[in-house]
Amino acid sequence: MVEKLVILNTPLGKSSKLPDPLGSYTGLLKGFAFGKKVDAGMYHAGGGPYAFNYTDYRILQAPYKERDEARLSFEAMMENMDFNALVQRVSSAYTSFRKPALIAWGTDDRYLDLNTVIEWTQDKPTATKLFALPATIGHFPQFDFPQQIVETITRFVEGKDWTAPSDVQGKGPEGGGGPDL
Repeated sequence: MVEKLVILNTPLGKSSKLPDPLGSYTGLLKGFAFGKKVDAGMYHAGGGPYAFNYTDYRILQAPYKERDEARLSFEAMMENMDFNALVQRVSSAYTSFRKPALIAWGTDDRYLDLNTVIEWTQDKPTATKLFALPATIGHFPQFDFPQQIVETITRFVEGKDWTAPSDVQGKGPEGGGGPDL
């Protein structure tokens, strides 16, 4: 049984779209994206305010570069997913969720707009809390400042004040933001 739930920058609202490059695998032109290189490194790098270093890029890209099975698996998932139906199912199911939930949203998200999550929460249970993370955190908060995300989630799960100022120094690694993976 789920006692508490934490959601990080996820396309939730009716007006949400799959961020590029994921969006190119759906819709009328989806067949043109299949068979091409999956660029996970650029997808991650494009979601926030930081320049990823080349080492991080290579690590994120490795499964798609080294083995064709990763690309084929990704394509099969995208081909069989009805994104709009999925968003609707999640939204409908969540309406009856009565446990504490925290939506921790990186406000410097370059893929998803904060207004879509605000709109989404309007008809949801009052146990749902939205926490706008600092402007230096983007679409992948767990990559941008993992220590601060862990601190926020830990405080929430332990019933402490998760809105209190962070004890973590907000500093990305040398040469850019995000962690060294």
